[in-house]
Amino acid sequence: MRPTSAQRKSWSNRPNSSATRLRGRALQQARAELFKRNPLCVNCQKKGILRLATERDHVIPLFEGGTDDASNTVGLCNPCHKEKTQQESNRARGITTKPRMNSGCDVNGIPRDKSHHWHK
Repeated sequence: MRPTSAQRKSWSNRPNSSATRLRGRALQQARAELFKRNPLCVNCQKKGILRLATERDHVIPLFEGGTDDASNTVGLCNPCHKEKTQQESNRARGITTKPRMNSGCDVNGIPRDKSHHWHK
């Protein structure tokens, strides 16, 4: 059953809502400065993967009280940004999920599961 409008939390009522969010030229300038400082996805870099950042992401989301300044932003690639956004959305809605098994392949086509026969 879907919550009624009275039960749903409005995004505009949350701390640091759109009133403090960068927009227009200021946002474009902030994006350009961010990607100039580090053009690579910070999450992929931690994994040893070199991939260009395409998204300006807030380390602490605005809806959780984060700020829209340079100290709270990093560059992420689209897949990393989508994954982080989904986690934040689930957290905001109170949805908890079990972590997925480390399955599938990395960007080089190597199975992530260390028990896979290729790793033997």
